[in-house]
Amino acid sequence: MDYTVRLHHDYVEAITNGEVDLSDGKACIDETLRLCLDHGLSKVLVNGTGLASGVSVASRFAVGEYIAARALPRMRVAILTSTEVVRESKALQNTANNRGAQVITTDSMEEALAFIGARRGKDEP
Repeated sequence: MDYTVRLHHDYVEAITNGEVDLSDGKACIDETLRLCLDHGLSKVLVNGTGLASGVSVASRFAVGEYIAARALPRMRVAILTSTEVVRESKALQNTANNRGAQVITTDSMEEALAFIGARRGKDEP
């Protein structure tokens, strides 16, 4: 799995691609949270539409736990997935939310941005 973490004006975006790897996923989460801390942000968008399908429920559970254990106070995390896997991604969402985090998984960019209370600038992709 490869990832890029980008700073926007009011949120941090992680863009992930390739085969899912739990250790890379955790590194991506850590880097994203570090940027949030460094810039005083509490809004995160994870664009996972470039990830290969076939992620196990156990891996989704582990990532949900990892996010919940590291989430900053008042942090909101939106995870954008492809339509094909949005239903399966609810396991990650439920795991994180049941542990006190504020996470949504969706296949809609508009819904993701609305959940975290962010907007894209006119010159942003």
